[in-house]
Amino acid sequence: MQPNLTYITESGEILERVKLESALHLSSIRHLAMRQDGLVAFATQWQGDTSLSHPLLGFHKLGARSLIATIPERDLARMKGYIGSVSFSEDGHKVAVSSPQGGQVQLFNVTSLHTRAVLRHQRFAA
Repeated sequence: MQPNLTYITESGEILERVKLESALHLSSIRHLAMRQDGLVAFATQWQGDTSLSHPLLGFHKLGARSLIATIPERDLARMKGYIGSVSFSEDGHKVAVSSPQGGQVQLFNVTSLHTRAVLRHQRFAA
């Protein structure tokens, strides 16, 4: 696969296409959320061996480079290779993801994206 985010106008003109790094070629981008300032959170489903943990959440802003969220390994493994939905809080400081496969909802404070970090994480189990 060649997962990418493609920004298009209402008339179908491509503004920008951003491809994930080649190591993430089995990451199927499935869900998006956009903050008021244009920051996009994208959630993926890993199409490979789900017994191994792979990045599942990233961020991008038009004209910038993609940033893959740093999630603690144990919490990433609990999602079993799949995020089912993603949403920003009303103030845009937090992002929540659900993982139906893992019976998880995880909440992150979105901070310091320039250092590839998502900090102050909470997990809620079903």
